[in-house]
Amino acid sequence: MVFDVMLLFAIFFTFLMPSGNERAQTEKFTNKGYLMVFRNKYFLIFVCLGVLISIPNSINTTFLSIYIKGLGGSDTVVGWSAFATAILEVPVFLLLDRYLKKNSRTMLTWLTVICLLFSARWLLMSVAVSAIQVIFIQLLHSIIFGGYYYIGTQLTSHLVPGEYRSSGQAVYGLTWGGISGIVAGILGGWMFENLGASVLYRICFGITICGFIGFFLLRHSFRTTENQVNTQSKQFN
Repeated sequence: MVFDVMLLFAIFFTFLMPSGNERAQTEKFTNKGYLMVFRNKYFLIFVCLGVLISIPNSINTTFLSIYIKGLGGSDTVVGWSAFATAILEVPVFLLLDRYLKKNSRTMLTWLTVICLLFSARWLLMSVAVSAIQVIFIQLLHSIIFGGYYYIGTQLTSHLVPGEYRSSGQAVYGLTWGGISGIVAGILGGWMFENLGASVLYRICFGITICGFIGFFLLRHSFRTTENQVNTQSKQFN
């Protein structure tokens, strides 16, 4: 009944949302143009690195309650953990919307920092010895996940041509909710059962460190390319 009521409220509020910008697009959608989304090497690298970051996050979401109970936590503790993951997300979105400098290099810098924080989170989870510790570690979720998802959405808008942004956002969302969920459910479940939660989270730490290194290199490559373009532009002028 709770789910039904909340879904009805959500449906009701969708009718109150603005219709958005209805100005005609300057270019029509074509299959050739759709392929342009996937020809952008920076966007492709970004979504591939996003898979490395999202798989550990999906594993944690899937098996967190089992992990908490394995540490002696009750259903109430599981509920507090869920509360901790959500309580700060809205303020994070609002602050980023207000203060984030929406240029690609700045956003890549922040994503690199967030990946490092993700790694620290999984390392802390691997050494947790009580359910209460897990709750406090979960407080990082609101800041880290909220920051990554919001900045990633904005970066997608920057890297993908305007007329194909919906396709770019769909690919970005697929890496977080689709591919990562499949891998987390199958591979994550096998590792949790056969290797144990502590080893599982250490593996998640290693995967996310690889993502951090990838974002660091992507940011460096993007900055180098950007500087070359600016230099050529000045020489031309």
